[in-house]
Amino acid sequence: MGLGLSIAYNIVKLHKGSIKFDKNVKKGTRMIVKLPLSGHA
Repeated sequence: MGLGLSIAYNIVKLHKGSIKFDKNVKKGTRMIVKLPLSGHA
């Protein structure tokens, strides 16, 4: 349990992105992932 979050974190870091969590007691937790655009089409 919890392995998926670790894998997601490592993938985001490999792509030089960021990952953020926004916890709301009534609505749950939102995960925000930002990845840079590559410039390759």
